[in-house]
Amino acid sequence: MGSELQFESEYGEGSEFYFNLQMELSEVSDTKVEESFDINKSLIIDKNKSRLNIIDSIMKQWGIETIFAKSYKEGIKKFEHSRDEIDLLLTDYNVEGRNGLEISRQFRDKNAKQPIILFHKAFARNIDSQTLKKYDISTSLEKPIKTRKLKQTIKQFSKGIDSKIQKESKEKESKIFFKQFDILIAEDNNMNMLVEEENILGTLPNTNIIEAENGVEAVEKYRKNNPDLIFMDMQMPEMDGYEATRTIRQDDNEIPIIALTAGVLRGEKKKAKKAGINSFLGKPVRQTDLKDCILYYLAENKIQNRRQKKEKDHSKIDEPTLFKPQKFTQEYLSSDMIMHNAIESLPTHFDKVKRHYQNGQYKKLRQSVHTIKGVAANIYTPALYKVSLNLEKAARQENGEEIGKALEKFKTIYNKTIKTLKDYNNQEKS
Repeated sequence: MGSELQFESEYGEGSEFYFNLQMELSEVSDTKVEESFDINKSLIIDKNKSRLNIIDSIMKQWGIETIFAKSYKEGIKKFEHSRDEIDLLLTDYNVEGRNGLEISRQFRDKNAKQPIILFHKAFARNIDSQTLKKYDISTSLEKPIKTRKLKQTIKQFSKGIDSKIQKESKEKESKIFFKQFDILIAEDNNMNMLVEEENILGTLPNTNIIEAENGVEAVEKYRKNNPDLIFMDMQMPEMDGYEATRTIRQDDNEIPIIALTAGVLRGEKKKAKKAGINSFLGKPVRQTDLKDCILYYLAENKIQNRRQKKEKDHSKIDEPTLFKPQKFTQEYLSSDMIMHNAIESLPTHFDKVKRHYQNGQYKKLRQSVHTIKGVAANIYTPALYKVSLNLEKAARQENGEEIGKALEKFKTIYNKTIKTLKDYNNQEKS
């Protein structure tokens, strides 16, 4: 099978045997990330290529990028090149040029603030708590490295939320403890909802908790209650947290929205940020992280500024904005082509909506209006997005009377939006 037995031996310490075994997989499935760490990049110094490959594959599953070095000099060089990007340092005890203790001291001499994890053989006589403290090593792991132990060790250095949030929250607690806030929790798991409510009320006992079981409810209750903060589960029925966040952002760019997630890939985190998520909390939510997050985002000056801006915005706008040209042009490099395609395609889908309604084909109507809703979100037309969402919801319930009412509002906003888009497009061409 192409396997090769290898070993490392140290006089007076013992020997370490290891081998690689390559086998074919009967089925390959997408890797699922079980944990989400606030550690993005690590530097690993180890001369054992097999161990480096194993750790690299594990780190990738957790969304952590790894930089490798096989010697002391290479490790120091790579650290100095990327010191601001590196969140974690890992080094084997036996490294070409220095041992792990000396390497750790060199890092500290170079003012490295990152946690350092030392790999060493089991029952190493010279590695104890006093030695780790002497060389300012954060912790150690026995070889062979076990996935579960590595995960537990890295997790203790994962901040959970930004250190800026943690620092600022400590200064805010006494000022807002007795104030009353409205906090919306969008969560489809009853047990998670209960735990999150208990943790919030433990931090701010006068808080009014608003519950939503899915994304559709979250949007409705946001609009009805105008909360101060939203905790958003990203995986929910009917409408997920991404779409719910995008919908809310069409109306409000100020309200803090915190994602609640059991694990997130790099691409999903980028997607959530683009949707309008401010920060992330991993599940199960740690009470200290939740507390820090609440205190940071509900800081007195932040809340006052947001409420004043909200009142000012409502006094100026009687209905949802038809089009946000500045955001549209900032989002796309080829905005003229995208606008042209939108203006060309929307009437086709609009005709389908009317035809499906006349024929009583509510499922097909819902599919067509869902397409319009997607276009509306992409080209920053909040009013059209809102009426599309309402019409889609009515079609899902297959209530002819409610669909008719929603359709009349939809037609009015659609016609106004198309006119606005055409006027904008002609102005851009001139």
